Amino acid sequence: MKMQITQLKETRSELDRTLDFRARDFQISQLTEKVNGLQEQNELFRAENAKIKQHYKELYDSIKITRAKHTDQIAALKNENESLKVQLQHTASSVTTNQVKPKVLAPGKYAIDVEPIPPRNRNNREVHLVYLRHLKESVDTLREIVEEAKIERPLDRSLAFACRYTKHSQELLEYVFGT
Repeated sequence: MKMQITQLKETRSELDRTLDFRARDFQISQLTEKVNGLQEQNELFRAENAKIKQHYKELYDSIKITRAKHTDQIAALKNENESLKVQLQHTASSVTTNQVKPKVLAPGKYAIDVEPIPPRNRNNREVHLVYLRHLKESVDTLREIVEEAKIERPLDRSLAFACRYTKHSQELLEYVFGT
């Protein structure tokens, strides 16, 4: 019996070793499968990462190109702005009363200037002052015309209103010139 027990123990230890090897082989195969799966995932992530890097590189290049274009556009606009400033200064300094051409001639001796300020000169103080002087002269001329017409037709209500309107316009322009 003792012998049988020792044999059984030996058999059992051999079986345990075999089972141990089998269990370890099974564990190794499972771990190998997991590692292979992780390696496949890693390759997919690397491919995705390469695509994303390429996309961002294209975006960066596009931004560089766009920035260069905008820099060129800004430089061109600055140059244009400077040339317009020079042109505006030249225009403002060259505007005189001799350059104004009358648009409407009233019968007889009167000339009326009704030309508006060009849009490029709207923020120029000197041009506005010259324009206001011409406007004041035109309103004076209009008032003289209306008063002469009122003398000829004293009962005409529209002429009376026009006379009052030109008088108020003249007073307003004198006030503006005073300030």
